[in-house]
This record gives sequence, C-alpha cells and structure tokens, in this order.
Amino acid sequence: MNRDKDFSRPLKILLRLSEGQATRDQLAREFECHERTITRNIDTLRYAGFEVEEDYNHERRIFYYIDDDSVLSKVFNLNPAEMLALLAAQRSISGFAHTFLADAFDSLMERIWQHLPQPTKEWYASLKGHVMFQGSQLSLPAKSTKILNLILEAINRKMMLEVHYMDREGLLTERNISPIQLLQTSKRIYIVSYCHLREDIRNFALDRITDADLTGKSSNIPSDFNINAYISGAFMAYATGPPQKVKIKLWGNALELARCNIYHPSQKLVEDKTNGHGILTVEVAGLEEVLRMVIGFCHEAEVLEPDELRELVKSRLFKMTAVYSIN
Repeated sequence: MNRDKDFSRPLKILLRLSEGQATRDQLAREFECHERTITRNIDTLRYAGFEVEEDYNHERRIFYYIDDDSVLSKVFNLNPAEMLALLAAQRSISGFAHTFLADAFDSLMERIWQHLPQPTKEWYASLKGHVMFQGSQLSLPAKSTKILNLILEAINRKMMLEVHYMDREGLLTERNISPIQLLQTSKRIYIVSYCHLREDIRNFALDRITDADLTGKSSNIPSDFNINAYISGAFMAYATGPPQKVKIKLWGNALELARCNIYHPSQKLVEDKTNGHGILTVEVAGLEEVLRMVIGFCHEAEVLEPDELRELVKSRLFKMTAVYSIN
C-alpha cells in the first residue's frame, strides 16, 4: 500500500533544495513527515534523473544538496513549442498593461529567465525576433489597476461591490454588483456580474468603472446561473435574449477569414466551390456583436437569416451613408 499520498512533495523538495542545502531531519520538519518519507522522495527525484547529492555535516547528520544549474536547466529547458507558447502569453498579458497582472508576469519572466540554459536563451531571443503576434492591444486607465484588484478580491471572497459605472451614453450610475468572472475579448475586459440594480446578469466594461469599493456584504448570485452556458451563448461577450440561428453568405476575403478563424464554438462553414461562396452558421444569444462583424465584412457578406439581423444591417448602413452624404 502506498503510504505517501502527497505526490507533489518531491517537487517541493526539489525547489527547496534549489534554494540551499538541508538536512534530512530539517526537511522532515519543514514538510511535516517522517525522515523515511524524505528518503523515499529523494529516491524518486534521483529515479527521475535529478542529481540530488548527499553528505554528512559536522554533526554526522545527512544533508542533501543539488547542482542548481543542472537541476533547474532540466526544469526550464524549454522546447520550441513551449517557447512559442511563452511568447503568446507575453502578447496576451500586454492587454493588462500597467496592472498588477503585467507586473507579476514580468517578475515571473525574470525568475524563469535566470534559470534558462544559455542555448535556450539564445534560441528564445532568436524566436522572439522572428515571431509577431499582431492585433489590437487593450488600453486601460491607470485607475483600473486598483479597481481590478478589488474585483478579483470580491470574486475570491464572494463579496458584493459598489461601483460607479458610466454607460455608452455617458450616464453615470451607482449600483451594487456581485462579480462572477473576468472576460477578456480582443477589445475589452468585462466583468460578468449580477447587477442588483437591474436584477439580472450584466457585463460591465472595466474601463467604464470609474470607482469601486467592497461593501462587506456577501455576493447574491442566482443559484441557477451557469457561467459556462452564459458565455457559450454570447458571440463575443454579450449574451442577450434566447439563442437563435444566424446564417451569413460569404465570399472573397470574408470567406478566407472565416476559413482560418473560429468566431464561435457553434460555427459551421459550408462552402460551394462551384460558385465561390460559403455559408457561415452560428447559434448565438444576441445580434449586436454579429452585426459589427458583418459590417466589417463590407460588400463580401450577406445576412440570410434571421430577418431581424438583415434589418439591423440595413439600418446601420443607412446611417453610414448619411455620415458620408451618399445619396
């Protein structure tokens, strides 16, 4: 029978020894286990290929130590795919510029970097110079850092927040919300919350929250609310109304974009190679974000259904022609 059920202890011991040598009885005290357990964990590390050395101190007690460079190089010797993932993570975290998340990631990168073998550092630097992740970056007000801290604390402690929120028309309201989850799109960071003013689930754009404070009251979120079902219903961030099927005819560059992008998990693309067009089908709760995508496709897309979305496109295009004085 396996008496040692803490499978993470060998790794913890490895990290502890990377900070300096320790006697067997010292490790047993630190990890609250028997010295025989420490011996078994050391054997596990050696079997995995880590060179854990042992010797006796002046009191004739066994102590363990490792060659820091050789051990950590095994842990941090990244392969090309892992380095690419790290670059992508750096690009993603840039959306949180000037927040504690970006600062924490910079600190993490420094700690990883100092333990990378020199060949890996050179490879990473070369890869960084030849890979570019293009796309819009989020721009957050400086005050958003404090507000983001409070939101994360409220989510973690399941507490209600009092926020001052400015809507798209510039109207400032004060309301209590129970934050549930952060949701980042390519354009914004949203806080999915239960709004006690509207008595419904709402998405609040982080950059529109002008002030926030913990109320000391516990969150009050409907027991039947499912965050995964809510997010899966949205095209990007907003889930408004019941799910409905959307069919869009695409051609040209719009069709090419649909081939290489997944706009929604429900997405299906059926191509007619004879006529050079494709039918994009999604099932979403809310049409506003789909409308913006269709407008972005310009003359290379036509909404087939629902009729409501066709009318929204016509209305938006009519307003655009008025802006540019097109008769």
